[in-house]
Amino acid sequence: MSERTYQRVRIYLSENDYWDNQPLHVAVLKVLQREGATGATVFAGHTGFGPRMAMRSADFMLSDHHPMVIEWVDRADTVQRILPLLNDLLGQTLITFEEVQLYRASLRTQGPFSGELNIGNVMQTNLQTVTPTTALGAALAQMLSHQQRTMPVIEENRLVGVLTDYECERRLGLPISMRLLRVLTAEEQQAILEQHGQQTVQDAMNSYPRTVYMGGALPQALITMIEWNYDQVPVVARDGSYAGLIGSEDILRAAVTRPSGEDGEVRTIDLTTNVQMVLQSIAPTVHIDRPLPDVVRQLLQTPLRYLIAIDDERRVRGTISDTDLLQRLNGNERTALLTTLQQTPPALTDGLLQSSYTLAQIVERDITVFKPQYNILEAGRRLLELQQERAPVVDDNGSLMGIVTRSGLLRALIQESQ
Repeated sequence: MSERTYQRVRIYLSENDYWDNQPLHVAVLKVLQREGATGATVFAGHTGFGPRMAMRSADFMLSDHHPMVIEWVDRADTVQRILPLLNDLLGQTLITFEEVQLYRASLRTQGPFSGELNIGNVMQTNLQTVTPTTALGAALAQMLSHQQRTMPVIEENRLVGVLTDYECERRLGLPISMRLLRVLTAEEQQAILEQHGQQTVQDAMNSYPRTVYMGGALPQALITMIEWNYDQVPVVARDGSYAGLIGSEDILRAAVTRPSGEDGEVRTIDLTTNVQMVLQSIAPTVHIDRPLPDVVRQLLQTPLRYLIAIDDERRVRGTISDTDLLQRLNGNERTALLTTLQQTPPALTDGLLQSSYTLAQIVERDITVFKPQYNILEAGRRLLELQQERAPVVDDNGSLMGIVTRSGLLRALIQESQ
């Protein structure tokens, strides 16, 4: 028998009870769902009477005020946390609760997002914020120095917008992506950002950002990010004030390793889904012996700006990305690459065309590869440890089968939780 205490709550309503232009029972269910209740059921009665109805038999036949009962079973601490939040909605409504014993139940979603964690438990709170009147150059410098991809814009503790990598690149016409700006020197960053010195955050921010509620379930935040192509999403408190940010990395970390139990012991969850079931079989590749100009051309034609270096037998010999190149090249080649990346459309300059480098000389060889039978949670843990977005998948001979990405793993984890 479980050591936890469980309670059953019954809320007695009429179908004609309304709150804020919606049936009261719907309003109650929305609060229960928002606050993380396990679940509730609405029962519609045929007839009945209460203190406000005269006790005459004719009333049973004529009244169209059919009774309704909301029944909700949950952990006692969850009931005690949520029940007071219904006071404004329910007023003098009859509410009962009693301790119940559970014979069999699943009071949380199964899979990687089971348990008591919600968005508020996982979100980041110690992040930089700006106001709409903050100088845009200063805000961008903060995003770069703090490695922050989303900057909440706050006014009187309310979220009034967000400034993201996407907004910066799309609305400001930056000659280079924020992702690449983060690996440049401070002097190189300043040279690119100084042209926006007269603008404020309000000129570039998204004034209608999507948000999630801090009491919501983790899959809710993840689904919002997938639907709107967000890497991070702002979190708001019950009163609508800004509370923090939650990102795909935060959710993946919560899924792969979770504290559990009163002693805080860390537990892991094993799933049957493996890497082979989520890998992308079409992977961008380049031969290990290709000269640098050819490698750059291929990188510029690849949306991911990421290539897997292979040999004649398709064995994985390393990986290369545009950020890798910027960090490994020196002198004329690096200057030429930076110039090339800032052109629209990018075109190789003389410093690259004349380079004698081959990919074998600059490729990142110390990489992690996954086998297709690896569990997706183990793959997720490893990507987080390495701070990588993706990794090659190889067979027993080391030949490339495809790539696995964080986003692919997260989508699979949602499926496991349904």
